[in-house]
Amino acid sequence: MRRFVLLAVVVLAACGTTVSPRAQSSFGSQGGLSPVTGPSSEPASSSSGPGSSGSASSASSSVSGSSGSSGSADVSLAPSGGSGTAAPGRPVTGPIQIGFINQTFSNAGNFGINTPSGHATQDTYQAIVTAINAHGGLDGRKVIPVYANVSLTGNWTTDYQAACATFTQDHHVAAVAGYSLLELESFEACLTKAGVVHLNAGSPNGDDQELAANPYLFMTAYPTADGVYLTELSGAVDTGLLAPGTKLGVMRTDCGWDQRAWSRTAEPFITQHRVTVAKTAVLRCPSNATDVATTEQSEIQSAVLQFHSAGVTVVMANGTAQYFADTANSQSYFPQYVITTVDTSEGLQTQNVPQSEMKNMHGFGWYPILDADAAHQPPSPPAQQAVVARCLALLHSVGYVPTQADMQGVLTTCDTLFLYERALGLTRGNSAPGAVAAAIESLGSTYTSATTLAGQTRLTPTRRAAPGAWRPFLWQTACSCFVYSGAAQPMS
Repeated sequence: MRRFVLLAVVVLAACGTTVSPRAQSSFGSQGGLSPVTGPSSEPASSSSGPGSSGSASSASSSVSGSSGSSGSADVSLAPSGGSGTAAPGRPVTGPIQIGFINQTFSNAGNFGINTPSGHATQDTYQAIVTAINAHGGLDGRKVIPVYANVSLTGNWTTDYQAACATFTQDHHVAAVAGYSLLELESFEACLTKAGVVHLNAGSPNGDDQELAANPYLFMTAYPTADGVYLTELSGAVDTGLLAPGTKLGVMRTDCGWDQRAWSRTAEPFITQHRVTVAKTAVLRCPSNATDVATTEQSEIQSAVLQFHSAGVTVVMANGTAQYFADTANSQSYFPQYVITTVDTSEGLQTQNVPQSEMKNMHGFGWYPILDADAAHQPPSPPAQQAVVARCLALLHSVGYVPTQADMQGVLTTCDTLFLYERALGLTRGNSAPGAVAAAIESLGSTYTSATTLAGQTRLTPTRRAAPGAWRPFLWQTACSCFVYSGAAQPMS
């Protein structure tokens, strides 16, 4: 991811997998987790910190040491400059445990999930870690990966509870990095209580309140739900799609974070701009894949009927665009659509949504590899090109050649690890959560991302969702593709 994502099918390039968008991001707050409180500090003179030791484990989780390389590429792991001053004192060295969510897809076909070719998620993580260790580790600290399996088609609460136990009880990771397809508020609370930094490249389940409650949580690839609402609403107003008197239909969920973001951010914006919400469909927050594959389908079908009857002319899709559009087309209903990166436009292009609906899609996005196809990516600035080149060179140095289906997972994983490396450079290797969080918050706009629009980010003590800019994009019938159609705007 994918905020309120429902039955529409999207491309989860993180593992070369096509999945239901609702499964990717409309994850609720059900389920309680019971973490073991982890270390809250790490002395600057220590030779190791949280996650400095561990042994191999089987079953649903594993720890793998990763030294050595089959390649010889000269890849520098030195942070690429930026703001901040390194902490005084002796550098912290020694290995460091970092957790990764390993997504699995057993019985995927039963839920309408396709798994095309591409490297397995854990293989991608392992290749990146192996390469990083072969080139000196993260700021001199060897990474010991800890993997926790989470099945998209299983019981999400149970799997994330087990993942938390793996990271905080069976092992004591200093951070969790990479892509997490699903997310529980209680999972984040578990990591926070245990003193674990979470650099999450997954879809934007959380709202501003959730980030405020979890000071070690950073979102590297998506804004919060509040940020997504502001992006799509301000974009639609600025382009004239939404105006006073427009009959707007809103698709959203009853997930706690969604309800809070709607009440706190979206609703006041809509009121201020005198847009009429003619109809709202509040879909149930799913707790497992069955909810996504059955209940939500009937709910979206019902919403299409209600929107059509109410004369809705603009639909704020919030992740439902693919399935909503297919159903609307069957009823000869052709509204305009407000979509974002959450609707994963690459997935829209590959799911045979009728052109009669696609031409009405108005997108506002911050994630080029999802907003446009490979042939229509905007040019990247040199700094971002360098980050991408570094990531790919690391992988090539250990003989890993990513497919196009792997690229989202590869780049988002590099992003999270490079950001953590940057923080360790500022803390002189100290992985205490408060020190790492303060270091990341000090970066401002100096960190260049491999995935966000033009690599732009903004990280401060009050802003821990990284994307720094967005652009409008539109469907082009000539190429049957989405193309960016306007200038970049700063992300709120």
